[in-house]
Amino acid sequence: DVKFKLAIGRLYNAFASVYSKTGNAKKEIEYALKAYSLFEALGNVRLLNITKGKLAMGYANAREFDKADSLYNESVALLEEDSVSMAVYLGNYARLKVLSPKPDPSGAIRLLGRISNEYNRALTADLYCVYAYALQLTGKINECDSIIGQLAKFGISELDYWRYLIYKHRGDNKMALECLENSSRRYERQMISLLSNTTDN
Repeated sequence: DVKFKLAIGRLYNAFASVYSKTGNAKKEIEYALKAYSLFEALGNVRLLNITKGKLAMGYANAREFDKADSLYNESVALLEEDSVSMAVYLGNYARLKVLSPKPDPSGAIRLLGRISNEYNRALTADLYCVYAYALQLTGKINECDSIIGQLAKFGISELDYWRYLIYKHRGDNKMALECLENSSRRYERQMISLLSNTTDN
C-alpha cells in the first residue's frame, strides 16, 4: 500500500531528525538513506528531494563536508517550487558554508538573502547567528557585533556557540573559552531534557 509506505518513509525521516538532535550522525544518515530508498522506489520526487536535503544535513553533522555540499546543491536546485523546504535547506546550506574547513561566508550571506528576498521568510534567530558569523569572517566586525548584541537581549540558546566561534576567529581566547563553556553547559541541559523523554515520545 503506497500510503503505508509513505508513512514509513516519513517515520524514517523523523528518526533521522531525532538522531540529528542527539548528535548521532551515523544513525541520522542511516535512517535518511532508508527514507531516500523508499521514496525513490515509490517515485515520489518531492519527498525524495526533501530527503536529499536531510541527507545533506546528516553528512554535514558527520563532518563529511564535500558530500554535504554536493547534496545541498542538488536539493536546492530541485526544490525551487517548495518554499518551506527551500527556506530550511538554504539556511542549512548557509550554515555549512561558514562551518566547513574552507568557509565561504559571502556564499552563506547570499543564501540567507535568498530566504528573505525570494521566499519572503524571516530568518530564524539561529540563522541570524550564522549571518553574524559570516559577517565576522568577511571582516565586518561592527555589523557582526550589532546583530549579536540584539540577539543577546532575547536569550537565544545557540548564541554562546556562535560567540565562541566569533571570539576564536578574533584571537580572543579568554572570551572564546568562556563562551564555549557556557555553550557546553547549555547543550548538556538540552540533552538531559531530550533524553529524559520516553523513546515513544
